[in-house]
Amino acid sequence: MATRIGDLMSTNIQTIEQSEDANEAYQLMKKHGIHHLPVVDGDAVVGILSMSDIRKLLFVSEFVNGKVDASTALQTFSVEEIMTKHVDSIDVNQLVNEAANMFMKHDFSCLPVVDNDDLVGIVTTTDLLKYYSTI
Repeated sequence: MATRIGDLMSTNIQTIEQSEDANEAYQLMKKHGIHHLPVVDGDAVVGILSMSDIRKLLFVSEFVNGKVDASTALQTFSVEEIMTKHVDSIDVNQLVNEAANMFMKHDFSCLPVVDNDDLVGIVTTTDLLKYYSTI
């Protein structure tokens, strides 16, 4: 029997509103040891913010402005300004190989998992690697 995304996704997900500042997102990621945050506007997923997005912003800020305090630099940007917009999602009932194909085709490292357009989880390339290493 083929494995569904719902069988291996993470369900204890953290989200952030697009209006929050980037420092709030950074602190949330550090607190929970995560690398991706679905960005929401109410109940709708409107983007993804990754730790890589934040690191790029900090690198540019330091390059342009010299040595900067991370919290100060991040507070000047909203999540909406630095998130990846128009993200694809995957249905909770789709198969693992479909997620793998999406990751390879689009160079994603995470996908929001939805059930009737409601965010119910997140699946990452690490989740897929763990799964494939056990079969």
